[in-house]
Amino acid sequence: MKIVFLDESTITLDGDMDSSSIKVLGELVCYANSSEAEAIERASGAETVIVNKVPMTKKVMEVLPGLKHIAVIATGYNNVDISAAKAAGIRVTNVRGYAN
Repeated sequence: MKIVFLDESTITLDGDMDSSSIKVLGELVCYANSSEAEAIERASGAETVIVNKVPMTKKVMEVLPGLKHIAVIATGYNNVDISAAKAAGIRVTNVRGYAN
């Protein structure tokens, strides 16, 4: 399974996050930051996308037919078009209780 982290720099300093628990699930590819156009290109072929701030719009989801899961690495999910995700059958998760 291909997993793409589109804006890792928003939560790490110089890649200091331990991503070993994610890597056991599949091929993990990380990018410091991504624009909408870069997100479309970089997430091509991914089943899971991890984001913090990158907008996951209907436009992005429509061109990623293999996308099954959007993991928001924050408590909110205001950067994800939830209606578009639901219509496409894409599961959206976030971090419940972050910073509690």
